[in-house]
Amino acid sequence: MATHADYSVKAMLQELVAEIEDGLERVNEAVKRGELTLDGAKVKVKRLAAQKAPADLKDARRELYRGYQRVQFPDLIMAVDAETHFSAEILGMPAQNETELLHLYAGHASFSISGQLTLEEEFWRLRADMAFMRRSSRNSAWKS
Repeated sequence: MATHADYSVKAMLQELVAEIEDGLERVNEAVKRGELTLDGAKVKVKRLAAQKAPADLKDARRELYRGYQRVQFPDLIMAVDAETHFSAEILGMPAQNETELLHLYAGHASFSISGQLTLEEEFWRLRADMAFMRRSSRNSAWKS
């Protein structure tokens, strides 16, 4: 096996260029087959036709679903958190109650779906939000 010193920049660039050329050729072939269209800077992929599920697969799926009870997503999140204590990692301490956990995970889900933040940014945002909520709830308790 070649060492790092044996692997020249020129060799690396040649490999990269070869990979790029191969990828461009595959894109070109897909365009010719009508699987892709190019629209300016956008690449549009042709939708795949839905495949009919075989009857035995439908039966197996029904049987599988019968083996599990229906569950609400918030209940599932709470059960997983009870085992993993992930919320304590985000909050920096255990959650004070179930409502705090629901707010934590609801906020997490809304930003995850939007794709606006990286995982690290989301972690710190959630931590700051929960700290703010704790301060606010303590302050309102003093006022009442």
